[in-house]
Formats: sequence, structure tokens, C-alpha cells
Amino acid sequence: MSKQEIIKDSPLKYVGYIEREIFKEASFKAVLSQPGTGKTAFLVQIALYNMLNDKNVIHISLNNSVNKVALWYDEVFYNILNHAGKAKENNKIIEDILPHRLIMTFGDFHASKIKEALLNLKAQNIFFPKMILIDGVLPSSGIIQELINLKEIVSNFSIDTWISIRENGLFNKSIIEPFDCAVELNATNKDINMSILKGKEVTIPLKLELSTFILKNN
Repeated sequence: MSKQEIIKDSPLKYVGYIEREIFKEASFKAVLSQPGTGKTAFLVQIALYNMLNDKNVIHISLNNSVNKVALWYDEVFYNILNHAGKAKENNKIIEDILPHRLIMTFGDFHASKIKEALLNLKAQNIFFPKMILIDGVLPSSGIIQELINLKEIVSNFSIDTWISIRENGLFNKSIIEPFDCAVELNATNKDINMSILKGKEVTIPLKLELSTFILKNN
């Protein structure tokens, strides 16, 4: 089974819809939700889609260890292949796409730290990303300026960027102002609904399964 067949025959095809149709012209994007409603799994599916398309991805976690993030990838990818009826091919495919992933952990969110990491990677000339995922940003008094700073940095490097933001007591919808597009995840008794806060309206309603956080459209 080829990597493109995996995308076509699995829920990752919905990531393609998100990237090509909803956010086609966007490069600085956000996913927002309450804790425990699928932000990390959503980002992992974005990453896997790009890895299967041979694009390098950096996953920066602000609240989990490298090992825990790697376990997220293992679990989400297994569930995706299971949906496609190809779970037995998991190990072979993972080995093929892992060189396209780098997991990093930062204790907090500062644009300057990310810029320093990118400059170091560029100087080493071994691994450089086409996409960055930053998982676990918490709203704070200075967060919007940090996001503006980061947007300029990743734009200068021509890096596509997704950021997950946790909705807490300091959360305000104005936090999406620096982003080109933003989606929000809201849990119900049956599913996790995805709504567009900023960007093109969807023609195919998307959700996440409540048990696995895998994308679906019904």
C-alpha cells in the first residue's frame, strides 16, 4: 500500500480537504479547544498527512515529553490505518515516514526560542521543516504579541505553521487575530465538532470521533 493510497483510503483524506480547500492560502493557523478535546490528535493528523507527502515536520510540545508525543503518533496512526483496514502494515509505513518528523519540547512559548531552534537547524543543514506544529499554547497577557512575532519569523523561513491553543480562564477570541485561519473543537455527547472561527466556510462538515479523535465527516 503506497503512502498516497493510505491518504486516499483513510481519514487523512479529510486533512487534505482542510489543507487544500479550507486553508489553501493560509500559512499561520490555529486550533482551539478546551483541554482533552482532541487538539493534539488533530495536530498529529495534520503532521502525518504531511509526512506521508514526504514533507519534514517539527512538532513542538509545551506540556508533554518527547516520548508521550511519540506515543500519540503511534496511537493515532494505528487508528488511521485500522480505519483503512491496513493496521498490519503499521510498522513498515511508520519506519518509512519517521525521518520526516522531529519532536521538540519547550517549557514555555516564546517566539525567540523557536527562532533560535530554526536557526540552529538551518546551520546544521540536516533537517529543516516545511511545517511546524506548536502544541499547548496557553492564553496570557502577552500572547498576541508573541504570536505576531512568531508569524513574522515563520514567514521569513516560509514555514507552514499550526498552533494549538487551550481555552482557559484567560481565553478571549481576540487571540485569533494574528492567524490567517482558525478552527475550534467542541465536544458533544457523540462527537467533537469542528467549526471555523476564521477562514473559508466548509462544504463538508468535519468532526472528530469522541473515542479516538480521528477526523470524520458524519
